[in-house]
Amino acid sequence: MKFTSNSGVAYWFDDVLGISFPLNTGLEKMLTLNTTTRTNEGNRETGMDADYNVRFLKKIEKIRQRSYTFPQEKITPEMLKQYILREGLLQLTLSITENCNLACTYCCYSEAYPGTRNPSKKKMNFQTAKAALDYYASLLEEGIRFNPYREPSIGFYGGEPLLNFDLIKQCVSYFNHTYPKIKPSYAITTNGTLLDAEKRDFLMEHDFSIAVSLDGPEKEHNRKRVYRDGSGTFADIMKNVKPILDAGYNKCHAICVFDWQSDLFAIQDFFSRKGIPKPSVTTLPNLNDGCTYYDNFTKGEYKKFQEMDARAYDWYLLQRKNTENEDTFFDLLYGLQSGKSLFGVAALVDQTSWMIPYSGACVPGRKILVDVEGNYHICERINETFPIGNISTGLDFNRITQILEDYQTCLDQCPSCTTKKMCGLCYCAFAKAGKFKSATQTCLNPENSSIKELERSFSIAEINPTLPESIADGYYNWLSGISATMED
Repeated sequence: MKFTSNSGVAYWFDDVLGISFPLNTGLEKMLTLNTTTRTNEGNRETGMDADYNVRFLKKIEKIRQRSYTFPQEKITPEMLKQYILREGLLQLTLSITENCNLACTYCCYSEAYPGTRNPSKKKMNFQTAKAALDYYASLLEEGIRFNPYREPSIGFYGGEPLLNFDLIKQCVSYFNHTYPKIKPSYAITTNGTLLDAEKRDFLMEHDFSIAVSLDGPEKEHNRKRVYRDGSGTFADIMKNVKPILDAGYNKCHAICVFDWQSDLFAIQDFFSRKGIPKPSVTTLPNLNDGCTYYDNFTKGEYKKFQEMDARAYDWYLLQRKNTENEDTFFDLLYGLQSGKSLFGVAALVDQTSWMIPYSGACVPGRKILVDVEGNYHICERINETFPIGNISTGLDFNRITQILEDYQTCLDQCPSCTTKKMCGLCYCAFAKAGKFKSATQTCLNPENSSIKELERSFSIAEINPTLPESIADGYYNWLSGISATMED
């Protein structure tokens, strides 16, 4: 697949190897030919380029022949369990309440997402949490012979998990005293409005990774993240976060969501200031099956956002021409993406497991989400119609095997996709109510977005060759320090 950087340099992306290389006219022509015709064409051409092209393509072809091919072995529950004991169990996330004190417009549990549950008064009790913690500990102990260096994590999620703060304290105390040899890291995702002194002190004392939802400056943030009466939450969050930052606690970070009405430059300016939590995640609202959130925007607003995105990218190129990573919002939005494209796992090696030869999905059991009633799920991103077990019976490896088989079946157009090595889609992109949509229904023009991503990535690398790698290295090293699993 051909793409061109801002400077006009043409490149070719090889999807078998997941690499890109610059083109000359002869090389581009030869890449469209089969191996025999390519050799004959190379013999007819003369000059340095022709000789180089023939030798280069012979090397590429030799590497292609040695590239890994996924075995057609049938997945069995026994094989799956051993894989999870070796590679999985990175995090147990307890969704300890379905209640929330906010009414954020893009919430994945709102009416804009008919495929997910709605907020409720349900909350997890200690008996349910204890059973989940005990089972997680038993799997870690069983799996230590497969992976003695695993760094487990226990997370708390909601709703707003601080509405069930007493349970968090009970869980931490119980696990630390009952399983002193395991030493998990702890994490929480919170809207930040309930982070009073007692809760802040507890979280810092137990070395929590504190992910606070913060969408930029007051005007941007209060447009989407509001209390149930419609009033903004920005002032309360900043008041609550300030003592954490003033204490020098470096594991408090921001999750920033933006949409097609967002002012990207205002968000960039905000996160560049001192005394603001560093963003760890920047994302648009999920576009899951049945999502109506994007119906709130006009075509004009989308076009305006695209134009702003282009201006922001051009500004970033100019600013970063001779400077290194400064940990800004635009570094995450543009620079980090360049680092991922050039140095990411999917670009350099084959996918995580032959069990999922296409897309960016993980094997269920890599992480485990427990809902308030004690059912196990793949993670917090996918809807709850794909359970993988419960606290009474543990992980259901037969069920997980069936989910993997169903998922592979839905990836119908992936073998012929020219950008499959770059795919980051996972279950949530394909999930309907208890079944998966096909890739043909889900992936519309994947090549277009991949070409744009590659063009931007190589344009950044051309103007500052060390920048993509330094941003990616800095980002993931930082993430590994604040959370055992966010870098995953």
